[in-house]
Amino acid sequence: MVVPSFAVARAQEVACILAAHGFHENVWMDGMARQLLQLYLDDEEYVDGFDLLARTSRKLRIVKGRRDRERLLEDPSVVISPAGMLKGGPAAYYAQKIAGDEASTILLVSFQAPNTPGAKLLAEGKLSPNGSEIKAAAKVVQYKLSAHAGQAELRDYISKRSDSGIAITIHGDPEACEALAAWVNANTGLKAINPSGPEPIVV
Repeated sequence: MVVPSFAVARAQEVACILAAHGFHENVWMDGMARQLLQLYLDDEEYVDGFDLLARTSRKLRIVKGRRDRERLLEDPSVVISPAGMLKGGPAAYYAQKIAGDEASTILLVSFQAPNTPGAKLLAEGKLSPNGSEIKAAAKVVQYKLSAHAGQAELRDYISKRSDSGIAITIHGDPEACEALAAWVNANTGLKAINPSGPEPIVV
């Protein structure tokens, strides 16, 4: 199983979720997520759930190079690696290697922005490395994990802030951003702007 994941926080969170549910054998971490794991382990006071992360890291296998990459593909295993949207990194390599194997799974746990390889894989069941096209026989599954606040948390946060100013709704599903902007305009003294694309905003 390949779990394409953001290197910062998400990869480590996925490793902890797997460990908390009894998945300890042959769980690997690759890419920049390895260095971030070590940074988190070095700063205990700033990490929520540090004990679980420390326990998880002791059983986690770290990919050290090409030989490990080849070896882990030979046995049933889980590899957690960036890039979360399959735009590059070791995850793209692993996904290409297992795409043709119907006994394998590509588990997407990150938001898949439109027009990214991960979004195409979800919508069409295809990977397009180097201009070629691979039809995925592997199972493609998405679990929507999020490190972002939801509408209720955002509304609570905004309602405790200033009575004047500007709120800009970005980095979310278009409908959710539009709904939040409408709520801000109707329920607060803030002026909400919901940009429709790359456009300058004068503040």
